[in-house]
Amino acid sequence: YFAQDRKVSEDYPNNGRAVGSISPEIARTLRLDKPGAIVLDDIGLQHIEDRHGGQIRERGFDSVASFVDYVLRKFDALYEGNQNNSYDLVCREQEPFKKVTVKLQFERVGEFYRISNAQFIRAGSYKKRSGLLWICKYGNAQSESCAGYEMSIIAAVVVGGCAISGGQG
Repeated sequence: YFAQDRKVSEDYPNNGRAVGSISPEIARTLRLDKPGAIVLDDIGLQHIEDRHGGQIRERGFDSVASFVDYVLRKFDALYEGNQNNSYDLVCREQEPFKKVTVKLQFERVGEFYRISNAQFIRAGSYKKRSGLLWICKYGNAQSESCAGYEMSIIAAVVVGGCAISGGQG
């Protein structure tokens, strides 16, 4: 589903370079339904370096770029971000780092996803948010993947309008 595309086939703003892509399969789960390159540019790189670079190196990564590459290779959940047209790729329970995330912002001009942030996150982050795509890398989920979420799932189904008494037709 998630393609690591190391070829630089386009010119992106701010010295951006493609570090991966959102495949058509993953794009269908997004509100935008737009596949496209994932781009790391100088602005995103500098932002991550300024805010999280020290912590990233303390955890054993030699650079922000290698940390971003790690998250892109290991993510197992996708969430809608806090801003319009933004998405969070999250590695849940990845040892030895626990949770890490890369934030993507869809850029309409050029139709690509720009990496706007990458960081370590608290263990409880995203617990109360529903993912757009879980285990997208593997194409399946284990039965215990949603353990502890049963009541939230039932509530979401009811709030979403499904009849508890069953379907008609």
